[in-house]
Amino acid sequence: MDLIRIRNNTIYLDFTYTCPNTATQKRHRKSTRLSDSLQNRILAQQQALTEFSALSQLHIPKQQFQSVHHSLSSTVVPSNANSVIVRMNVGDFVEYYKSRRKFRSCSKKTKRLYEIYINTYILPNFAHRCLTSIDADCLEDLEMQLIDEEKSPKYIRDIVGFFKMLLNFAVERTYLQSCPKYTLSSPKHKYRSTPKFLTTTERDILLKYVKDNESHYYPIVVLTVFTGLRLGEARSLTWSDVDLKSKIPSVRVHKTLDLDGSFTTTKNKRERILGLHPKVVSVLLMVQQAQHPKTKDSDFVFLNRSFQTPLSGNTLHKMMTRSCERASVPVISFHGLRHTFATNIVNKHGIVKASKLLGHSDIKTTMMYYHADDETLFEALLVKVLHLVGLMKRYIQVLIIIVQLQRIVQLYVGGKIVRESLTQIMIIFILSCP
Repeated sequence: MDLIRIRNNTIYLDFTYTCPNTATQKRHRKSTRLSDSLQNRILAQQQALTEFSALSQLHIPKQQFQSVHHSLSSTVVPSNANSVIVRMNVGDFVEYYKSRRKFRSCSKKTKRLYEIYINTYILPNFAHRCLTSIDADCLEDLEMQLIDEEKSPKYIRDIVGFFKMLLNFAVERTYLQSCPKYTLSSPKHKYRSTPKFLTTTERDILLKYVKDNESHYYPIVVLTVFTGLRLGEARSLTWSDVDLKSKIPSVRVHKTLDLDGSFTTTKNKRERILGLHPKVVSVLLMVQQAQHPKTKDSDFVFLNRSFQTPLSGNTLHKMMTRSCERASVPVISFHGLRHTFATNIVNKHGIVKASKLLGHSDIKTTMMYYHADDETLFEALLVKVLHLVGLMKRYIQVLIIIVQLQRIVQLYVGGKIVRESLTQIMIIFILSCP
């Protein structure tokens, strides 16, 4: 039984109900004055259900509706006097979700990511499935598909988690009774993760290769290696943000450049000032001198080869992969340079300073960037062993002192200490010194 109909691009309420007084079938027709759209159809369905229950004296609360669906594919089933079920497929609900503030308030990057999840996995598998028919088996099938495609565990968690978020949103808006309970299993396939950082030796090899063979990209690479800037932060730098003339050269980080060319604030919405390594200062001075006669309308530090627009993120990612392969070092993404910087700073100056330089508001986030290599672990183990050796030496000295004191007590005669015991006291004093 349809509750609404479309006429001349306008939505009308149109349904029959049983009059409680006369027990006869009556027809109810009414214009909603709403133009035809998915969002308006959902609103009209809600209004129709309310009036249907009022006229039939069912008084059905909204929480008992399993979902809401527009009239072209909705089916109202009055299974009994206390429930009315309106079914909606997943494809229609996804469109509804994308029209809501929960999706629109996301960042551009997050929206692009969700669009990929939706168009690649959600719609191809579940677009025509009824929303109420999604159960734990559907989530398991999605996970198994991703495992068969050898996706990383994190990628699997993100996609299945996004689908569960959609279902929870349907429950929140009372379009679904409950979200199926499902726990992700541990993938059995062997996933080979890409190295996220380079050791100091590997870093120097990569820098030398980029300087000799990819010289146009060397400045932004060396800046990222020694400052840990995010890719968008490095691309957004202008010469007004760089101070090379003061006693302590620095760079001001307060914005980021998205892939679509728009500026936004930094990830944690905080500004930070970073000191520059002497090697970075010399490179930036050379870039400034080379750009001065060629750039008139652009103030960006890192420009493409035509000196017109900022360097492309995709270009930098391809350059990094190419350079790592040809330099015979582990292949990392451009963001891996930030992990390399974080690991180096933690090893030398500790986690607190690294967190400030990276612009993290929580030290736990910085710990995700730290990767201890074999050389660092060996040095830490050696320091621990030397520390234990020092403690053992102190314990031996204490034992010697105790033995000497016992002898002094034995040499105590008539309330006085004999002359030989004075020599023993001096020995004890020397041994007790660290």
